[in-house]
Amino acid sequence: MDLKNKMVEISANLHDLHSALNMLVKPADEGSKGELHDILQLNITDAMKKLGIKNLNSLQSLLDIKCSVTGNTSVRWKFVCVTLHILLSMKDCLKELSSDANNKDTTKAPPDILSVNQQKTIRTCLQFVVSMGMLPSLIPGVGISLAARCTSAHNLKEEDLLVLEKYERLAAVTRGLLACCEHPSLRSLIVAHHLGDLMAALSQICFAPLKKPVSGQQSDTLSDDEFVMTQELWNLFQQDRTHFRNCFVSFIWQVYQPFVIRELLLLHGAAGLKRVHTCSHTSPPSWLKRTCIQLLVHCLMRPRGVSALIRAICDPNHDTGKDWSKLETVVGLVTTVHTANPEQYYKNICSQILEMLSAEEKTYSHIQILVAVKCIEVIYKREPKLISQHFLGVLMDPLYRCGKPEHPRENSKLEKEDSDTIVSEEYLSRSIVNMHRVFVECCTVGSALSPSLFSPVSSILFQLYFKIYKSPSFLVSKVEDLLIKFLSNLDGDMLNCTYRNFLFGDSMNGVQLMDHNRVAFSFGSTGGACVVLQRREGSFPRTLQEIECKGDCLLHLISTRDNSGKVTTDLFMILLQSLCGNSVNAELCEPNEVSASKEVGISGGERHYVTIKLLSLLSNSVFIHERINNDPSYLIDYFLYILERDYKYLCNSTEAVDGEDPATEDLMMVIMTVAMALSNNGLESKPVEWEIFDRIVEPLKLIQDSVRNKELKLLAGEVYKTIVTRNVVTGSTVRENFTHTESKDKGKGKTRGAQKTKTRKSERTGRNQEPNESSDTSRKYFKELNPYKEAILCACDSSIPVHGHGILQLTKLITSENEDAIANKNIILKIFQDDLKYEDSYIYLLAINGLAAMSNMFPDVVIKLLIQEYLEYKPKNDAENLTDIRLKVGEVLVRVSKTLDCNSPCISTMLDAFLKGAKDPQPLIRASSLSNLGEICKNIGFRVQSVIYEILVCIKSIIQSDIVDVCSAAILVLTLLLQGLGPDTFAVMGDELRDVYRYLKNHYERSEYDSLKLHAQLALEEINKISKEFICPKQKLEKRLFILDPPSG
Repeated sequence: MDLKNKMVEISANLHDLHSALNMLVKPADEGSKGELHDILQLNITDAMKKLGIKNLNSLQSLLDIKCSVTGNTSVRWKFVCVTLHILLSMKDCLKELSSDANNKDTTKAPPDILSVNQQKTIRTCLQFVVSMGMLPSLIPGVGISLAARCTSAHNLKEEDLLVLEKYERLAAVTRGLLACCEHPSLRSLIVAHHLGDLMAALSQICFAPLKKPVSGQQSDTLSDDEFVMTQELWNLFQQDRTHFRNCFVSFIWQVYQPFVIRELLLLHGAAGLKRVHTCSHTSPPSWLKRTCIQLLVHCLMRPRGVSALIRAICDPNHDTGKDWSKLETVVGLVTTVHTANPEQYYKNICSQILEMLSAEEKTYSHIQILVAVKCIEVIYKREPKLISQHFLGVLMDPLYRCGKPEHPRENSKLEKEDSDTIVSEEYLSRSIVNMHRVFVECCTVGSALSPSLFSPVSSILFQLYFKIYKSPSFLVSKVEDLLIKFLSNLDGDMLNCTYRNFLFGDSMNGVQLMDHNRVAFSFGSTGGACVVLQRREGSFPRTLQEIECKGDCLLHLISTRDNSGKVTTDLFMILLQSLCGNSVNAELCEPNEVSASKEVGISGGERHYVTIKLLSLLSNSVFIHERINNDPSYLIDYFLYILERDYKYLCNSTEAVDGEDPATEDLMMVIMTVAMALSNNGLESKPVEWEIFDRIVEPLKLIQDSVRNKELKLLAGEVYKTIVTRNVVTGSTVRENFTHTESKDKGKGKTRGAQKTKTRKSERTGRNQEPNESSDTSRKYFKELNPYKEAILCACDSSIPVHGHGILQLTKLITSENEDAIANKNIILKIFQDDLKYEDSYIYLLAINGLAAMSNMFPDVVIKLLIQEYLEYKPKNDAENLTDIRLKVGEVLVRVSKTLDCNSPCISTMLDAFLKGAKDPQPLIRASSLSNLGEICKNIGFRVQSVIYEILVCIKSIIQSDIVDVCSAAILVLTLLLQGLGPDTFAVMGDELRDVYRYLKNHYERSEYDSLKLHAQLALEEINKISKEFICPKQKLEKRLFILDPPSG
């Protein structure tokens, strides 16, 4: 009962104190008129009467904070003193309530929590205390003045106070507020609304420069109004400084660090916070700037200081494209050194950034990771060695351990009981994820953090990929991104060395090799990988089978991740050069003999075999075909190499093995590729560089005269005539020969070869026959072909109607999933690509539709080509309508987008293309781009969230400045966007929906054009519909029935 009565008594006292505070801030009655002085005096009298206070100087609470009142004290200071007394008394009551309630039931709310009404009253009183007791005593430029906060501050007359009186008042109020901060309820109110004011007062008391004390003789010469610093005052100020500095440091370390950093930045640049035009512009004093910088450095050096700075400046839901200047400000603050030991500072920053990268994804937002990586990039430009040691070395430490198991750095996460585990799964996985964040996710074009920085561990990274690339491990995609970015950054010589290092284990300067005799990768229990110790006697055996598997692994990496084709083409050309440059025996290697090599060493024949296998697999790539067409010099070198290697064998071979001879097939394939390169260049607008092909004129003549294979002789003769006569005399059978050889079956080589020879002879004789006989021969020949062969033959015809028919048939075959067409999809794609350069618009549009039909097979290639044609199409002749063709290409793009997965990265590429098209000089193209943009947004729904800001900015800009038709299209985008988002509109658009609604409402009410009003009305109806469904969702009339028992949970 005693405890209960005590709590009741304390609650009653707290209620009386709150009533007194209400009296202090009570406004004047409506009927009465008086100045602020009279109103404050009346309220002070009522409050003191309520609390039974007769003499303020006798109050212990005011004596503790050294707050006194004299007879000449103004009403404002009396008001501040009474308010501080009440707040300190409330703090004591709340402390007693909290201490007495510790042993009670914790399910109820604590009794020391302030009500909403009490919090409101205390906030108002704190504003009066700060405005009348603290701000008038601050030096100009320290903190934000009252004139910059309130427009009516000029009506409040300044008090004429001495310097010592200002100091005593400022110190007393500061002590009072710090004492109130001892209780959480009052501290939360002070920190939320007056943290900057309190820090400004503490900075002035602790760090403002003081006058030196003067002697008695010097003080006699000074005037009476001038402040005199005596030795006693000097000692008093020094004692106060020591006390307040301790309070300052302990206070700011207890407060949420982003709040502290934000207020320090405001104090450092308070001159820029001029909110009222009438207030004077006063720069912060230099001592305050130095103090803020020192405190900021201390905050940054504390644990998670960099994260606190990012949170202080950047919004948690910050949009990178919305305000890039904030990110640059953060990077500049972090990377600027203000300490005497830059190395120690950078080392601390690197450790914090590593901690941020290693934390879980929910702990730090993407914007914080991005800023952290940018900081590392800037520091690396200044101190590359320091970053390599303290950041990159720690980041890639698990991979370094694979080459040096005795690496001195310890892994704290390593399981002690597993002595065979060198690098744990968690440690290795975290390293790979962090490397992916630094070098892939947050790395921009031209970044100083190039992939070459992890070249020392590139070989070990490839060994890890070789272990996991066929598994469902979550590390596969990240390792693929790292490797493909590393390979894309290499030039020719380095790529060649890297290829030999990856496959054959050749050493490279600066690249660490994996110690296969001591360590090996192993799969972990959570989908990652770890490094385990293995004890192997002797050297590590390298078999041909393992090298072939590594080659397959490298091809898998390139085929799945090389979207640009750079690595594919560079590797192909390097392999071609190395094959042609090395001296290899002219005798053909039998596959059985080569594959039987299982010994430790890697012979030159094994390297040669693997190189040829990779070349044959890479040659099917579309990127290789484009490269050969643009630069056939590499093909000529390979042709000369093949001829030098197999010439003697071909001259001595008989016709009996024509269809199955590997040397004949190699040379025939090369000659047909040369023929296709000549014919493709002929179809294109650029002229053929005949000087390149002149190098093979004599070898072709030699093959035609010496080789016994009739088909090879005939093909070489036709190419020879084409080169010598500069395409004046051409062999029309070149394309047909290519088509026949491409579809030739292995078991019917001799029969097909004889049929082709007969066909060529009939064609030669048919040129001199009558037209009827020629057409009869053609009809007979076409009857022997399947639909795919017939379409290919027509597509290679020079006549526009026949050529167009072939393109149309190929498109139909792809759409109907014809087996032959699907098997030769690379060839068909190449034909469609070549026809994009055709002069006739009919063929061009057919090729566009053909590419659209192949979008599911080659999405990256097809969409890249279509976007390029949509944005950069140029008319082939004066008769073409440029706008109509671009509009049709845009329609095809929209049709393609509907066949793709909504999560495909190609969708974002198309959105970027249409946003770029919205800036086109032609209004019709702008309107079409906006319409297409709306269709895609409608299809993908909430997945448009990543680019919603860019879309809305584009639409707002067009509505404000463009013509009526384009503005209507922009509003149509909003309608389609809202239809696609549906119930997700509020989650995706957020605060932007309010601005969109205002724009639409404004155009609907004030626009002079009916079309704009109609589109705005449709968009507003969509917003109303979504709002109604969100506020009043449809009730589902359903009842759940259970057969036996309801499910648990």
